Amino acid sequence: MTTGASESWEGALRHDRASEGSLPAVLKSQCSKCGETKLASDFATDRSKAGGHKSWCKRCDNEKSRRYYAANSKRIIKRVLAKRRDEIDHR
Repeated sequence: MTTGASESWEGALRHDRASEGSLPAVLKSQCSKCGETKLASDFATDRSKAGGHKSWCKRCDNEKSRRYYAANSKRIIKRVLAKRRDEIDHR
């Protein structure tokens, strides 16, 4: 078991959303799309970012992805099917 600072961090994660206001600022972030302050777990991970999370929350990011897929579905499906054919041919 870990000791010291990690115990307080793990304990903070056990709080439910009702006590979100008492969490350390490190465990919360503001979505740059909707502007809401949310738990770090509400943001997808992104190792290229200093904080390790995307700047948009999962909800906003999912909405963006759905709009993109709706606008580009034929091209996406064509690309995926071509990739699958290539994988089968290389077996």
